[in-house]
Amino acid sequence: MERKTTSIKINPELWEEVKINCIRQKIDISNWLENIIMEKLGKPAKKPYQKEEKKPNNHSEWGKTKIL
Repeated sequence: MERKTTSIKINPELWEEVKINCIRQKIDISNWLENIIMEKLGKPAKKPYQKEEKKPNNHSEWGKTKIL
């Protein structure tokens, strides 16, 4: 299914809670919202997209390999 960027108006304090909740659960906000909407419409929800944890790399901030 194609996705389209949309705009909604929401209480900023509530939105901050949503963002924090999704970060803690490592869930993409768009998928989280889609699943809630689908659930309310009585449609089966998709498996939420889980963000991958960032892994440390062996590169300096300038992109050069660190000498260990």
